[in-house]
Amino acid sequence: MGGGTLAGNTVDGSAIIARAKSEADVMSVLKTDIYARSGVWDLENIKFIPFKCVYRREHIDNAVMGAGWKF
Repeated sequence: MGGGTLAGNTVDGSAIIARAKSEADVMSVLKTDIYARSGVWDLENIKFIPFKCVYRREHIDNAVMGAGWKF
């Protein structure tokens, strides 16, 4: 999941939520992305921020997670 970060109504960066074993694994994927290869993303200034996803089971359904989601 990802998208633009905002300063008011102006896009000032990008955010991506990734699940991986290491920052190096994420970086290896990002380096192949068209935005990185074309210079849109500045991988020299990337920030990794650990994130723990929390959700309530009763709020997750097929419309949100897709039919393949199983608990």
